[in-house]
Amino acid sequence: MAKESPQFLYEGVLTGTYHFESADFGGGRILYCGWEQCAAGHFCGPHIRPHYLMVYAVSGGGIFRARSRTYRLGAGSTFVIFPGENTYYCADGEDPWFYYWIAFEGEIFDRLLLRASVTPEQPVHCADEDAAAALQNCYGRLLGCCEARLPYIDLKAASALFDILHTLSAAANLADRLEVRQSPLSPHVQRAVEFVKNHYGEPLSVSGMADALGLSREHLSALFREEYGIPPVRFIREYRLYTAATLLLTTRYPVAEIAAMTGFSDYNYFSNQFSRRYGMSPSRYRQSGRERIL
Repeated sequence: MAKESPQFLYEGVLTGTYHFESADFGGGRILYCGWEQCAAGHFCGPHIRPHYLMVYAVSGGGIFRARSRTYRLGAGSTFVIFPGENTYYCADGEDPWFYYWIAFEGEIFDRLLLRASVTPEQPVHCADEDAAAALQNCYGRLLGCCEARLPYIDLKAASALFDILHTLSAAANLADRLEVRQSPLSPHVQRAVEFVKNHYGEPLSVSGMADALGLSREHLSALFREEYGIPPVRFIREYRLYTAATLLLTTRYPVAEIAAMTGFSDYNYFSNQFSRRYGMSPSRYRQSGRERIL
């Protein structure tokens, strides 16, 4: 069952935590979950934990610091504290976070988090709009069940955690996942992916790609949905954004030039899509990648 710590107010802020007495499953254990509307400037750390703590920002903003890197994170962002890592996080002074969290332990989670491209070296995940809604739903359902003190809450907690990890993995940058995919791509999708890699900087449509590959648009779309769960137009956009992010951190090209180089003819559209994908503007992303400490 979930044992509730009393919800309480401090400095006008309401928070609640639920501790699990027997949420064990093969290779892992869920310890507690909770939520908080942070006070302005509320901080935690520097601190080292013996377990994993995964924090999801529903709204507001703040900073997270790990391994001497500082991340500015807004709504839709997840940061993961790994066991033994010295971390610090602080809510914004004007627009503080409202966030959910879940704590767990077990070596299995290193492998599961890796599938979502979350590691001690890269402990942050920024979800797009669809994934953010799914994550909020996962946490909200879990905390609602805890508040209602439903029976067999340990099973619900395990289910919610795996749903969260699944959502993070599905939303992880598709270009990143190409190299670590375990199951082979179909030959048609392999050719389509290579086509995107070779032509992402040019005007590129799904119909044009399908014609070049000798497929119908409908067949190509069905193949991408089967392999990735998304249509090819979104795959193209994700690959372009991934490439733009890489160029921002590894070159000195102006941001507008990088947008054009990666196939975005409309700079405002590029900036909007990049901010939704990475949780910050392209300029801020470049700056944050070069900051070692605030």
